[in-house]
Amino acid sequence: MFTYQQKTFDLANFDHLSDQTIFEQTDNSHARARYRRFLANAIRYLPPKQREVIPLYFLDGLKMAEIAQQLGVSKSTVSRRLAAARHTLRELAALCEKSGLFPS
Repeated sequence: MFTYQQKTFDLANFDHLSDQTIFEQTDNSHARARYRRFLANAIRYLPPKQREVIPLYFLDGLKMAEIAQQLGVSKSTVSRRLAAARHTLRELAALCEKSGLFPS
């Protein structure tokens, strides 16, 4: 979703690839903040069972087995809920991108 201006390097300048300044040349902090706000709002509109696994997996860093134990469901159920939530969030992001909310 986020891009930076990529420069072309030849093999003779291979040492230059480790130079971090190529990543600092494009400031996309405004776009990142806009996407962060979108994501926070989009998560609120997910179905409750999908919404409950997102913070546990992505924010708390729990493994699927730990989430399954905490919620009292199977690991495959957690996996399906995460997949469904990701799919819905991708579709919403694509819709927002097409509408011009996010630069492509």
